[in-house]
Amino acid sequence: MVKLLNLSVAAAALLTPIAEARDCTTGLRYCGYVLLKVGNYDAQIRQALSDGGHPINDDWIKYSYFDCIGGYGGLIKWLDKCKGCVDSPEGNSDVCLKN
Repeated sequence: MVKLLNLSVAAAALLTPIAEARDCTTGLRYCGYVLLKVGNYDAQIRQALSDGGHPINDDWIKYSYFDCIGGYGGLIKWLDKCKGCVDSPEGNSDVCLKN
């Protein structure tokens, strides 16, 4: 019975989808909302906005533009605030729309 339970738990673990956070790609530029999809960037985004004296609200979090400095944890640097932002294909920088 115990072996059957262990086998069931192992099978369930294999079938459960894994959402794996990843670091940004060094040298690429990202919209805030894309960084939130890529990995656990909420705290870094808020800190970058705070360091620059910018508002910390949904609009600024999602539509700010960041440079991926890289390193452990995928460090980011705030660049600009966009009126709109386009999520580019993987391996390319996102596009910050100014108008």
